[in-house]
Amino acid sequence: NGEPTHQSERLHLYAKAADQPLAEGRAYWCDCPTEQVQQRAAERGGPPGYDGHCRDRGLERGPGTALRFVVPDEGSTAFDDLVRGTVTFEHRKLEDFVLLRSSGIPTFLLANLVDDADMGITHVVRGEEHVNGTPKYLLIGDALHLDHRPVFAHLPVLVNEQRKKLSKRRDSVSVAEFREAGYLPEAMVNYLALLGWGPRDGVEIRPLDEIVEQFRLDDVTPSPAFFDTKKLQHFNAEYVRALDADSFVERA
Repeated sequence: NGEPTHQSERLHLYAKAADQPLAEGRAYWCDCPTEQVQQRAAERGGPPGYDGHCRDRGLERGPGTALRFVVPDEGSTAFDDLVRGTVTFEHRKLEDFVLLRSSGIPTFLLANLVDDADMGITHVVRGEEHVNGTPKYLLIGDALHLDHRPVFAHLPVLVNEQRKKLSKRRDSVSVAEFREAGYLPEAMVNYLALLGWGPRDGVEIRPLDEIVEQFRLDDVTPSPAFFDTKKLQHFNAEYVRALDADSFVERA
């Protein structure tokens, strides 16, 4: 209906969804504090993460217990990504992840999957930092017996001149800052559209409607995209020079 959806109003749906894998033996209650999980990981060496300590303890729900998903010990989960091709995760490298926190609040993974399936989401387009969560997303969907398999596209991160991921603590990422500096919105939109993607005809400075017409998700590159301020300045200068006198005065 176009209205915003607030997950805080849908907690009962996530809790109900979590009951199914629990009833089918695909989830279990765990009372391990974070400190214990980290200590055991340090003692055994190797990659950090949860070791399945409570998987066969048969704990009941109680204060301080979280609900964990049983990741199969063998096999793998794979998905086709429009940007990255086929991505495969071996189950032995995935920990038994949390579905419900000890507070009863669902994790992002569970809420995300339930909402996407409920709303009929067809395309999941998000940053590459979410790639590692996608096999868990699919495993939850399988455990809930949902006929839900969206198209995935994980976009490249934006990096600065030092090739470090853009950070609001360190870099200029506020739209307000660029507006105050005199950048035109159409120049900003044009430049942002080219981060990680380029038109097949090579013409970079062009109206938004042409960008929309030419854009294809499978043309996006998986490599990190450099936010080049000098190039943005060039784009802005082209758009400023294209203004007539009245428009220039109005913008100024």
